[in-house]
Amino acid sequence: MKIFDVPLTDLRRIAETLRSPATGIEFQGDDISNGAGIRVQGKLRPKAGFVNPYPRISASFFSPSRAVNGVCWHGHRDFMRAVFNEFPTARITSNWYGKIDFRGKEDFESNYAETGLIKIGAPICDGYPRLSDACKCPEAETNY
Repeated sequence: MKIFDVPLTDLRRIAETLRSPATGIEFQGDDISNGAGIRVQGKLRPKAGFVNPYPRISASFFSPSRAVNGVCWHGHRDFMRAVFNEFPTARITSNWYGKIDFRGKEDFESNYAETGLIKIGAPICDGYPRLSDACKCPEAETNY
């Protein structure tokens, strides 16, 4: 994902504050700023040595409950919400299973739920699961 108008140090801090001190995710990225402004490119990952508060499962037809080293849709949602709470005019884009482009806090709050419906599975399974289904976090049953 690319994040505009938020310094890399703040993104790392925000990611580390989600959930409790015994659990963790981190933002792994690089500052790719240029003359047009602050730009960061990176991704959310489970923090090594900590319990992943947002466990993601595979979208594979053959092993749909297999855990993968990733952060589920709910974790991405919580991270983006925290970013927009501190930086309401930020912009977050991603090509994660389709073009996602949130331009500010209001746009994010109005449109993030739709991204949970993006199908990520194999076409033979009609694209099941959706982004919001590929997780084992405490919100797995509520989806939104």
